[in-house]
Amino acid sequence: MSLNADPTKNNNNAQPQPQQPQVVFVPTNGAYPFYPAAPAAGSMPSAPYFLPQTTNFVPLPDTPLKQGGCCSSSNNQSQCKTSTWCRRWRGGEGGCCNYVDPRPVGEFSHFLGGLALGTFVPVIGPILVGAMETSQLAALGSFYGTVDLLLMIALACFHAAPMGHHGLYIAGGIFSFLSVILFLVGCCKTRRVLKAYETAVSKDPIVALPVISEEGKRCQYVVSCVISFFLPVIGTALRVMFSRSLLSRFGSIKGLGWSFLIFGAITGCPIALLGLYLIQLSNVHFRRALISVATKSTSTASA
Repeated sequence: MSLNADPTKNNNNAQPQPQQPQVVFVPTNGAYPFYPAAPAAGSMPSAPYFLPQTTNFVPLPDTPLKQGGCCSSSNNQSQCKTSTWCRRWRGGEGGCCNYVDPRPVGEFSHFLGGLALGTFVPVIGPILVGAMETSQLAALGSFYGTVDLLLMIALACFHAAPMGHHGLYIAGGIFSFLSVILFLVGCCKTRRVLKAYETAVSKDPIVALPVISEEGKRCQYVVSCVISFFLPVIGTALRVMFSRSLLSRFGSIKGLGWSFLIFGAITGCPIALLGLYLIQLSNVHFRRALISVATKSTSTASA
């Protein structure tokens, strides 16, 4: 910072601080002054030395200057990743690739409404939800709804193709490829929403889901998933009644969803759509519940 800067202002428009004179050492060229007699010219080279000088410095602001991009806070600067392609979309120069959605996370009902809207009003539904800036879960649900419909169209094309419409194989392949790509995008969106929910819960535990059941063990998740897959409905009901942990119920609903999805894909039954719904609903609900339990356990341990 220049010494000629205005001492009554700083870059953050903060209140001016009282200034105290400070003593600094300024470099000066020439012969050392503490020799009893100055040496003859050219007999000793001159060397820089430092003399004390009193001056007033403008203190630097306590908080860093505001930078461009969405990760400009001091807490996120160390985790901010920038790249050429990212700066074009995240605020120009200084933009951060760790984009944080400013919309609220939302409730589970928002996800349900978005899922129905995206299924019955494809493409237009996600655009409307994004334009209205409702919540992250509503946008995620509408996105999944449209992708579910694309996958159902692909399955319908494959089942109708053997009847003589061989061009439907190509159409089914195109819709299947788009569905797989969009499902991968949906997984990334789900992780982002769950991360935002975890951040919100860690800041304010009041927003966490009221969970009564315990977390459970991973083995319960695997066992429940396998039983519900091979014994749909009956096995799911038994696991839900006799194993009340979150992971066990999570595995039961997810196994039932995969059973419906594969059965519908093989037979061409619309029950495949119900299977997709069960998988996506269980992913969102139970993962949020698990985050709430983990946050509650951490808060209790720290207390």
